[in-house]
Amino acid sequence: IRAQKRYDRVQFRKDLLAALDAIEAIVENMDGDPSASVEGFVDGSIDRIPCDVWELYVLVGKNLWLAGVIAVLLWAGVRYWRLKKQLREAVLLQDNVYILDGITTPFVLGLLRPKIYLPSGLKEQEQAHILLHEQRHIDRDDHIFRVVAFLVLCLHWFNPLVWAAFMLSGRDMEMSCDE
Repeated sequence: IRAQKRYDRVQFRKDLLAALDAIEAIVENMDGDPSASVEGFVDGSIDRIPCDVWELYVLVGKNLWLAGVIAVLLWAGVRYWRLKKQLREAVLLQDNVYILDGITTPFVLGLLRPKIYLPSGLKEQEQAHILLHEQRHIDRDDHIFRVVAFLVLCLHWFNPLVWAAFMLSGRDMEMSCDE
């Protein structure tokens, strides 16, 4: 196996050098004329670039992306499982509203039948305002949008702009329900 790995490394270096030479030849043939770059492809110099190198880049990139998707989904799955374990202790207050010790902020959970979870120890007036706020989330289908946004985040985990959009959309949802 070690000999095979050594051979693969040596062959990879040779293929990489051949690819760099082919790219350098194409660039030299251009001489400032963009149409000349097409000639490099037509005259066959592009054939010197081994497909194995490009396939290797695609394979590594695909596997890295897939590992990121799996990591984000696993992280979310573990957090969801822990939360569901904690929610077993919730006490039904009314319809779809539950009271729970050990949480600090109210939230909505569930896709088809969303439930509102409130921290214990809230005063009547606070509880009424929070219920209106959380019910507004349900009326606007924010709980569904949040799941869809998270799935997009899973697919584009490598893009910091998607992370920012995910965080900012959550903040915007909260502010719009307060109005």
